[in-house]
Amino acid sequence: MIPFVLFVDLFSEGRRTEPDYLEKFAETYAKDKVKVTRMVCGESLDCLMNSAIAYSKQQSNARFANRLICIVADKDMLDDADITQAITKIKTYNRSCKKEHQKIRLYISNPCIELWALSHFIDKGFPNTAKACQAKLKDFLPKYDHDRGMPLFDIKLMTEERYQKAKRLAMSWKVTAENNPNQFPYTDIIELLEKIKRVGV
Repeated sequence: MIPFVLFVDLFSEGRRTEPDYLEKFAETYAKDKVKVTRMVCGESLDCLMNSAIAYSKQQSNARFANRLICIVADKDMLDDADITQAITKIKTYNRSCKKEHQKIRLYISNPCIELWALSHFIDKGFPNTAKACQAKLKDFLPKYDHDRGMPLFDIKLMTEERYQKAKRLAMSWKVTAENNPNQFPYTDIIELLEKIKRVGV
């Protein structure tokens, strides 16, 4: 019997940080059961959406049923209108999908994915810009250096206990913001991470 493997087809605004982290997270929590596939990385949100939609339209056969098509992006410098339009575009496209595995999952962090990493270590006083979050994160993850091209989130330091704390914060932000990533602070990356963990159980 062939073991079940979930493929996370990743379209990431970040060239290294998000792909590196998600690959390491899947390896840690769902070894051999989840594989992160880098599809398009380091492009604008608009480019990611267009690429993901084109890819999704190919996923009509049953053999693709064990795939998640995911876009991971930061609010950062994008206007509120940009995010609202992106959410609407993906929701509109998903309504036309005939198969569940064709649907696209859009995950946004405001201001950036580093907010999620920071939430493992602090409870309040989160910086509201990507640069400030990146600078603050160096206090807790010594190997992390976004400016030098070393955006490595250290899973060993982001322990399960800290993960659970970060999860509670992220879920509270979603409720407070009424699931609107234009509100700060916000990240729904937790939804993807929990899916990976559930497969690994």
